[in-house]
Amino acid sequence: MEKLLLLLALFCSQFAWGQFGVPSYEDLIKTEIIPEYSSWEKETQRILVKTTISDGFSYYWKNGGESGVPFDIEASLPEGMELLNVVWGSPKYKFFFGQKTYAYVGGSWHLLTVKKKAGLKGEQKIELNNLFQVCDDKNCFAPQTLTFPGSLTIGAEKLNPAFDEQLKKASHYLPQELDAELDVQVIRSDAGFDISVVKPQDDAKVFFFNDSENLMAFDQKWKEEGARLQTHLAFAENADKKDQILLGTLLIKANGSQEAYAVDSSTLSSVTTMISTVSEGGSDEVAVEAEKPSFWITIAYMFIGGLLLNLMPCVFPVLALKVQSFLKLSKDGKGSALSHGLAYSGGVILSFWVLSFFIIILKAKNPNLTWGFQLQDPAFLLGMVILLFVIALNFFGLFEMGVSLTGAGQKVKKEGHGGSFMSGVLATVVATPCAGPFLGAALAATFGMSNFPLLMSFTAMGLGLSLPYLILGFKPELLKFLPRPGDWMERFKQSMGFMMMLAVVYFFWSLAAMIDVDWAIRVLAAMVGLALALWIYGAWGTPWMSAKVRKIAIGLAVLIGGYSLVFAYDASQQGGVISAEVPKEIVWNPYDEVEIQKLEAEGKPYFVDFTAKWCGICQWNKNTAIRKQGTYEAFLAKGVKLFEADMTNENPALSEAIKKYGRKAVPVYVVFDGSEWRVLSSTLTEGSLIEEIKSIP
Repeated sequence: MEKLLLLLALFCSQFAWGQFGVPSYEDLIKTEIIPEYSSWEKETQRILVKTTISDGFSYYWKNGGESGVPFDIEASLPEGMELLNVVWGSPKYKFFFGQKTYAYVGGSWHLLTVKKKAGLKGEQKIELNNLFQVCDDKNCFAPQTLTFPGSLTIGAEKLNPAFDEQLKKASHYLPQELDAELDVQVIRSDAGFDISVVKPQDDAKVFFFNDSENLMAFDQKWKEEGARLQTHLAFAENADKKDQILLGTLLIKANGSQEAYAVDSSTLSSVTTMISTVSEGGSDEVAVEAEKPSFWITIAYMFIGGLLLNLMPCVFPVLALKVQSFLKLSKDGKGSALSHGLAYSGGVILSFWVLSFFIIILKAKNPNLTWGFQLQDPAFLLGMVILLFVIALNFFGLFEMGVSLTGAGQKVKKEGHGGSFMSGVLATVVATPCAGPFLGAALAATFGMSNFPLLMSFTAMGLGLSLPYLILGFKPELLKFLPRPGDWMERFKQSMGFMMMLAVVYFFWSLAAMIDVDWAIRVLAAMVGLALALWIYGAWGTPWMSAKVRKIAIGLAVLIGGYSLVFAYDASQQGGVISAEVPKEIVWNPYDEVEIQKLEAEGKPYFVDFTAKWCGICQWNKNTAIRKQGTYEAFLAKGVKLFEADMTNENPALSEAIKKYGRKAVPVYVVFDGSEWRVLSSTLTEGSLIEEIKSIP
């Protein structure tokens, strides 16, 4: 028995770590900001942005295609400087589990043009805030924004030699102006665009990457028409609009090299009439990064995934018990064990059909819908965190509910095949939370399928889940090889609780990336409240307690749990904003003893916030009193200079500085009114702090 449990734990752990081993975007992605000039004098200059990503990973282009969050560049520039243009390096055509996408594999080049106003001088700090969604061959991870700092020096003009060196490498990927010899011609019709070019040379391969998501530019078939190559780009069936202008990147590969050209049909001087039909020949393969997986491979994944669900704690503990109940029914003359197994399987498969029809309806309403779209919604992520957290607490035995759900079908109809059928339906329900670790890739593929293959895929998953029951119903003597129910089942269930906790960490990590860290802490606090509510329910809400005790316990659990859920939901919707918006004039300076002494000598007011992340009172005061709109206005009215002394990490200089004010531990709040300083109460309110500031002469 011990060997069996060890093997099962090891087996499950491999899948768990595959799902929860989320990579660090900061470790995967590196970006260089390379300006054209080391010292810049004229009105505009170009900036080359070189991004690299680790082997085996990719991120989407500005048009992601059928799935994914597109890459985005947001430049944070100093006042008096603006971003004029971004030239996007050409991507690759990548299949990702049935989804046709445009992606950067290995990295990308971008060329920015910035403009400055007269009067700027010296070194100017800039930042690029780039949005990525990273994928590997098995998963796509939650989108994240990474910030990359740089600087531009304004002064006597001096070229940057690194720029020319890197631009030579980038030139094959950055779209250039159209070559007149290509004679690119475009014609628009109600069906889409026809585009043709003069055939560059015999071995040349041509591909077009469309900027607009309203075009179906995948599977392009370039047809030879004399000395020209042409293809048709159709409008998507459910396009938001039908574009009047064709925009995109034309990529031509030949002799082991490539050239990219920017296409804007509004700038073309001549257009000829072209045949809008295309040949049935093979599609271009040069720009394809990965082959589309076989339909039968996806079917196999779904079947195996369904089969593996039987090993999960949602289903496995009742496997033998359910088949034994089939045997008992057959002995009582209510049909054979096999017939009950078939009824059970029918309930499972019907449930998966309902799920597949639900997905088909969603896809009809939104053709761009892909598996994983829900991970972009903080409310969904919070829901998964709460659900998996509750399941984990149930597995740990904090409260009892749900383990008997698979057997609840017998309560619907105590005798006959109806109860077995309902058991199959309810088994699918309780198995659903366990689907993630095994079926992520296959489920992603189903969103790229037409309706019938999608239905077949979910049928395969249902067959996988129900197969053990069919086998044991056909050969009930195999039951003797299954481990008998006993205390080990409770231990196994508890051990699976740790897998659920790993899932909680995974989804909470994605949620925390979308909101401010302080709001994320509030979500954790709400989970503690929810755990308390479930503990109360588990201890005093059970059927063997008196009716009065049960009512009080359930009422208290609902009150605490409901408040905790509302509190958590509110926190998940706050984005990155927890305090008042900081006016531009407000600057929190790091504590500087030299500057403090200078202000004291000049008789100018200042305010010091000695704080730390681990200090709960500090964070409370910060969000309820210090960083509030009224407080900021009071600081500005009195010309108070603000300092923050962050003691989260050990800092001898700050430890010495806090002693100057007669204190040894945070929080400490100091106001200098121009002649003397005073230490405020460690518990602040917005009103009391504003009064202190107003008292400054």
